[in-house]
Amino acid sequence: MSHSKLHDLDIRQLTTALEKNTHITSLNIQDNNLGMGSIEALKNNTTLKHLDISHNNLRNQPIEKLIENTHLSSLNILNNKITVQIIESFLKNTTLKTLSISGSEIGTDSSIQLTNHPTLVDLDLGFRKISFEAWHDLLLKIETNQYTDNFLDLKQSNLHDLDVKQLIGALEKNTHITSLNLESN
Repeated sequence: MSHSKLHDLDIRQLTTALEKNTHITSLNIQDNNLGMGSIEALKNNTTLKHLDISHNNLRNQPIEKLIENTHLSSLNILNNKITVQIIESFLKNTTLKTLSISGSEIGTDSSIQLTNHPTLVDLDLGFRKISFEAWHDLLLKIETNQYTDNFLDLKQSNLHDLDVKQLIGALEKNTHITSLNLESN
């Protein structure tokens, strides 16, 4: 249902239907016209495990409401208008295993805090320039196995040859990362 120009009323009708059909566990409604009404309807859904609401120009307040849904294990909110203030909400949710925030307005230094999240195994931080301090903090976490996610997504992070060499050195000591994306650096 992505790119369908859905609005809040459409999503409310959809969530009503999902209450009756409890077999649907994944919903992709990226690039629509979602607002607070859509999020209010989705936040109480108990059957969805995977939700993609990327590219909807959503801000912090609706996303924070959605993060309250403790049934979601995967959330894709890339390319929305979320900022650093939302980090605390993510840290409080203990059911998310996969989170994509690439393309958001959260700075890399702040998003690195999410590498300490207790349940995340896939964290997409791509599309951002990483500061010197945040990069070395991330390298240390990777090298000392404090970065416990299975997937590290650093696509379009403006990494250079030296950065990649440092990353290789840290990866040699990491026992958790099983998938790495360094696309378009």
